[in-house]
Amino acid sequence: MQVVIPDRDEDEEEHLRGNRKIALAFWRSNMDDWLVQVGGKPRQNQALRFRRLMRLTNLVLRGGERPNYLLFHELALPWRWFFLMSRKLSRHRISLISGVEYLRSPRRGVFVKNEAWCSLQSYVANFPNQVLIRVVKTKPAEDEEIGLAEQGLRLDVLTTAGTFRSGDVIVHGNGPESLFFSVVICSDLTDINIRARLRGKIDLLNVLAWNQD
Repeated sequence: MQVVIPDRDEDEEEHLRGNRKIALAFWRSNMDDWLVQVGGKPRQNQALRFRRLMRLTNLVLRGGERPNYLLFHELALPWRWFFLMSRKLSRHRISLISGVEYLRSPRRGVFVKNEAWCSLQSYVANFPNQVLIRVVKTKPAEDEEIGLAEQGLRLDVLTTAGTFRSGDVIVHGNGPESLFFSVVICSDLTDINIRARLRGKIDLLNVLAWNQD
């Protein structure tokens, strides 16, 4: 599947001319954060964590040359924080790509979804806008599957209306300045079918993973 997002109007030809600039967020997440997600327990340090996020965002905005894209790792942000950040970044024409914390699946109570969300800068009828792309992880990592099972949970890998699969092609831009990219979530990179499907079709592969490497 391929989706096309126009990213500029006719009066802004220079905005994305040349190389895109990408910032990688070094956002600390540990096993306690993962257990909070799957166990449903409230975080003790939520306010401190949010302040860290705002501090990091401000560092990006105060940096010398602002990026076109800011990337976070898999399962990095609560979905509400994602929307807060995307709105703030959009005022500076920065697109946000991040994993969001496990979402409860509408299928059944024991299922959760692991998604990456892309808030991409766009123009509709020459007015600035944001387009949200939701990318679904298609297979759990081995340790992830075991950890979820210990909590009585399973990963829902089915796409629903308005969501895309890990490895789908996203076209961000107009004409020759378009960027063809894809988002792959962690262990989905080991799927040879996904890699074969992307071969020769993209300029950039974003692999969002929660690993020490």
